[in-house]
Amino acid sequence: MVNEVNKLIYNTLAEHNAVVLPRVGSLGVVRRMAKMEGNRVVAPTFAVEFSSAEEGVSLCDVIASVANISSSEAEDIYLRWLDKVKEGNTLTISGVGTLRDKSFVTDAELLKALNLADKAPIKIHSRSRKPYLAIAAVVVALLGIGAYLFLANDRVASPVPAKVEVVADIPAPAPTVVEVAEEAVVTESAPLRWIDRDDIRHWVVVGSYSTTENAERAMEDILRRQYAECCDILTLGKMYAVAVYGSSDKADCERFVRDNRDKFKQSWVHTPKRFK
Repeated sequence: MVNEVNKLIYNTLAEHNAVVLPRVGSLGVVRRMAKMEGNRVVAPTFAVEFSSAEEGVSLCDVIASVANISSSEAEDIYLRWLDKVKEGNTLTISGVGTLRDKSFVTDAELLKALNLADKAPIKIHSRSRKPYLAIAAVVVALLGIGAYLFLANDRVASPVPAKVEVVADIPAPAPTVVEVAEEAVVTESAPLRWIDRDDIRHWVVVGSYSTTENAERAMEDILRRQYAECCDILTLGKMYAVAVYGSSDKADCERFVRDNRDKFKQSWVHTPKRFK
């Protein structure tokens, strides 16, 4: 249960959304402007900061939406999660970061997911005969990097990616994609949908997103990288999940998760309620 809730927080932040931890505060993604370090210009970056104010989407609401459970059930899960990850004045969220008092240190993996562009410092040569040209070049470079970060904001697919494999006390989400059946025909223009197939009882989900556009971009990226033969999208409450494999045997899906951990670091196996 702890790992599943941790993944929800990771995914919410990876999509550049703020998440409220009731009775604790909130974690939000901020854009740090370019700055000078000696004769170098460090490009803009995204980082996670903690605030005592509760601003953003409540983690309880995220749990309730993804797991399709009541608010009271989601709050109970949240409180039990909080009891396990908080010790004294330190709250440790694996894969996300550590909050000690009011100081938050972000996990390196999450920082990498938030910042997709190469942000090597730009060096300004002080002896340039035309310093105004050097300054102009820096400005153009920063504008380009800033534009890339803005566009990349909506293109975060996996690492994490992925939402929760809900175990025991969190009813599972309901994503959509399965292994290619021998008789299925997949066209180049669109992947097949297996949402209505009763012979597929277990699904491998690699991510869920707040909009269909984000989910479609993630799906296109997976297919472009040839990480899967097909993908599909399923609505989970207010979220849109991307699945890449399915089987009538749960062990097959678990094997897929193990064998493809390098491609889908946050994947999980989901079984719809009607098959439980």
